[in-house]
Amino acid sequence: MNNKSKLTQIAISGFKSFGSDELSLNLDLKDVNIIIGTNGAGKSSFISFFEMLNHMSTEALQLYIGKNGGADNILHFGSKKTPIIKKESLLYADDQKYAGANALKAILSQCRAYQFHDTSDQSHIRNSASIANNRYLFADGGNLPAFLYRIQQKYPKYFERITSRIRYAVPQFGKFDLFPDPLNMSSIQLNWKSEIDNDYLFGPDHLSDGSIRFIALATLFLQPPELLPNIILIDEPELGLHPQVIDLLASMIKECSQYAQIVVATQSPRLLDSFTPDQVIVAETNSASGASIFKRLNEQDLDEWLENYSLSEIWEKNIIGGQP
Repeated sequence: MNNKSKLTQIAISGFKSFGSDELSLNLDLKDVNIIIGTNGAGKSSFISFFEMLNHMSTEALQLYIGKNGGADNILHFGSKKTPIIKKESLLYADDQKYAGANALKAILSQCRAYQFHDTSDQSHIRNSASIANNRYLFADGGNLPAFLYRIQQKYPKYFERITSRIRYAVPQFGKFDLFPDPLNMSSIQLNWKSEIDNDYLFGPDHLSDGSIRFIALATLFLQPPELLPNIILIDEPELGLHPQVIDLLASMIKECSQYAQIVVATQSPRLLDSFTPDQVIVAETNSASGASIFKRLNEQDLDEWLENYSLSEIWEKNIIGGQP
């Protein structure tokens, strides 16, 4: 993984929907981890846990707690039932000089959770960005034009790779027209031109919700490896995408997993079918305790089913769980 460290196992106790003691989460992690399950089964809680760890690594835990409504909102059934959160992790480092606590801190500081769901007129992703905010892609895509501009200027091969995928997914898209605003050189907007008329300049308001989400996804997964975080977590990236574009999304996830560890929470049968059972984690709720239970699939256990059905069909038949 190009001298990047990765987590191989994590245990979580007492955080949000994860219980304590025998109901704690103990999970092996791979390069690609696809989490499926019903609403409320703990998929978002798992991603939120890594958000908290990232805040902890940058000494911003109080900010995270405040944004999430206080300590009672992040403790399993509140502080009366769960006074503390526990975590344990095992990690693998290509370079052993980074092993141990320093490697863990480095991983967590380079762990980012993304969600590009808000594409409303007032959303950050549709508005101008400060051109200086280009070090990494923000969680909501709010600095998308600035980050793309950096890639265009410094990594033209990767910029072309991103734009070529966007052309496939967004037929009217021709190319980006990324330049600082002449009236405010510190500001940049996601301007582009169509494949039909190269003279007319379009802005982000001329992109559909699905189109602008895909642009953000392509930028995230196809950026230069040296700019990637160690761990990428993303919640329902398929939202608003055409079914064939979901196949393209899956291929980008696989490409990116050569350089970063990826966790995807999804409700998409089509996205699920692009991955192998051993890459899939099923999230369910313990009916007695209300705690989230995660289990990784074993392909050998499903051999007979997979001879006649796709993985999504097995999921829909509730053979592997994760259904209401």
